[in-house]
Amino acid sequence: MKKILFLSLYAIIIASIMISCNLFQNNGVPNKTMDAEDAKVEIRAANQEITAKFDQMVATPAMGSLNHLATMSGAEMKSAKTSQKVLSIFDFTYSNALNYFRGEKSVLKSGLFDDDDDESSMYGYFEYNFYTQEFDFIEESNSVFQLKYPADETAEYNQINNAVLTISNLEFTKIKSYEEEYNWYTETYETVETEEEIPTSANVEITIDGKKELEASYKATYNSDGLPLSVEASKEADGYKLTYSFSGSGTKYHSKVMYKYNSEELMSHDLDITYTSDMEYIQKLEGEYTVAPVKLDGWINIEAIEDYMEENEANADLTYLNSQLDIVAIHTAEKAVMGHVEFKMYNDYEWDESYPELAIVYADGTYEWLYDVVEYE
Repeated sequence: MKKILFLSLYAIIIASIMISCNLFQNNGVPNKTMDAEDAKVEIRAANQEITAKFDQMVATPAMGSLNHLATMSGAEMKSAKTSQKVLSIFDFTYSNALNYFRGEKSVLKSGLFDDDDDESSMYGYFEYNFYTQEFDFIEESNSVFQLKYPADETAEYNQINNAVLTISNLEFTKIKSYEEEYNWYTETYETVETEEEIPTSANVEITIDGKKELEASYKATYNSDGLPLSVEASKEADGYKLTYSFSGSGTKYHSKVMYKYNSEELMSHDLDITYTSDMEYIQKLEGEYTVAPVKLDGWINIEAIEDYMEENEANADLTYLNSQLDIVAIHTAEKAVMGHVEFKMYNDYEWDESYPELAIVYADGTYEWLYDVVEYE
């Protein structure tokens, strides 16, 4: 039996979380303006609160069992909270966000199965063998993938498979895929078109000691070139609920995330995304991103900013750059403007260089770098 290194559930969960970390629609700016010092306190408090909530989510029994499964399998595991800045706007591309299940980054392809495995091997019932430290194949299935494994170090030490991961309604589709292969004759890397299997449907459940600890679902559609047309995903564990949807056509798509703890809304985004004609880059983002009670609301022309910065970073015109975005920070509970997001020139004295950086500018004209006050570490 080939050794199983990882599981698609984590991909479903993390994909949803990672996709949630971006921006902005000016649907109505409050007339009230918050005092600068109060705004600074509120923004930091909101960021600390959401970071703490993510830490608590990672500490739930189900997520802890997934971390343990990854650790004992030798797979590389990332935290459920991304290490990227919340507002890392230039990294939110169609390819790297929604092709999460494809290519070298595909957890399902590169983690669960060897490269020569086909779709028929992506099902069945498996149980962890404490002597071989591999998963033994127990029973065939046409639509279910199930793992029995120790939920934590204590269960592993006592050789008890007390956690059960079940992925049912598991369906795949074939899409075009492109890989870099080395040509020994030309001594260059060439792009080669291949086919690969990616999941389009999955229902996920984790039980520990007979108690259901997590439920998740995933549905997606792709075109023949392997670009996602729609995604619906949800995850619920120990009071934490995350839902995600993505849909559209042509170059215009809509992305929506809601993250709650019981009835308390923790984080959300509601975005209209316009991509470039080749679907590789964002042309414009418009909508809102909320880390309660702070909401960033507005629009930004990503492509125009990136194109300009490639040619003019060292001598950038801040007036032009700031004409390419309109983002306001709002305190939703107080219904007051906390500040505006603008480009300011950052002076890097260590490297003796200056370049534009996003900042939040408060009512008194003072400002702080956005990555300093709104980030996940």
